[in-house]
Amino acid sequence: MRIMIIALGWLGDVLMTTPMIKVLRNTYPKAEIDAITMLPSSYEILKNNPNLNNVIYYPFLKEGYLKSLFFLLKNFYFKKASYDISITFYPSYPKHYHIVSYLIGAKKRIAAKFKKGYLEECFFLYTDLVEAQEDKHHVNNNLNLLKPLGINITEEETQKLDLEVYPSEPSDKCKEFLINIGKPFVFIHNGSSTLKKGSDKRRLSLGKIVFLIDSIIRKDLYVVLNIGPEEISQKRMIEKRLGQSINKKLFFCQNFSLSDVINIIKNAYKVISTDSGIHHIAAALKKEVILILGPTDERKIYPWNTKYHIVSAPVPCRPCYLSYVQRKFICKNNNKKWACIERIDAKKIVELI
Repeated sequence: MRIMIIALGWLGDVLMTTPMIKVLRNTYPKAEIDAITMLPSSYEILKNNPNLNNVIYYPFLKEGYLKSLFFLLKNFYFKKASYDISITFYPSYPKHYHIVSYLIGAKKRIAAKFKKGYLEECFFLYTDLVEAQEDKHHVNNNLNLLKPLGINITEEETQKLDLEVYPSEPSDKCKEFLINIGKPFVFIHNGSSTLKKGSDKRRLSLGKIVFLIDSIIRKDLYVVLNIGPEEISQKRMIEKRLGQSINKKLFFCQNFSLSDVINIIKNAYKVISTDSGIHHIAAALKKEVILILGPTDERKIYPWNTKYHIVSAPVPCRPCYLSYVQRKFICKNNNKKWACIERIDAKKIVELI
């Protein structure tokens, strides 16, 4: 039997498929189970997973429609040795996920069904659709995708399944970084994917991040601040505002491979994160997570099977991002735009350290 997991989403979404992949492997120990990804971070998350035989990476977004179509036709659609089953991971709403599934050519094609988009988003290309439960966690929804295979996981069994991450050995650079820190540290991530319009509104303001760092340092803890390409300007401003007070107490996690970032998080005392793949990595590593949420519905993405705290603003309109049919973050609070993130009290985060 050959099974393909279509995991074309972001790091956190892909990580939340790992319990389902584990169940598949336990159910079909001799099957060839492969996965296909389109983002380097998602590939990194899956490439060492022992429950997968092969992980295929192809940058569909970067290559565009024509090259992507040629890749799928050449490597899958026109090949005789097709897959028996394909499972498009949850939440996959846009049509390009479903076209990829169809062109991979599995005889049985499984995905989640949403309230909208059956025709316009090409859900009709599947042989089996499982009703999405948008008030449930991604892990639950991914496990539900196994029902057309006769695999039914009880709630008790579900709670015993963890997110799984398998980093490579830390680089010499990573080892030296951890040695230089020495003391217990809090890992902070104030980023998020910006693919959807309004995604940047899930981040704390610079002023609150500066307050947070300063307050943690005063507790005689060190801080590691994760810096991606979009946070470089934030780094400069933090250094300028805090000056000498951060000397040898604030460390920037910058220009590391994802595997090294995972190894750094593994050594953290606690993790503070906005809604992003980082808080799912922390959950997989069983770290205590302080999750900062604005418009996102915590029922879908809370840190799975680890100790966690949700910090949000007490505004009646949140959460407002309730369905993946919504393709962007829009604030409809005319009295105070993005109050759900702007009114978060940074002192409450400090109290949880």
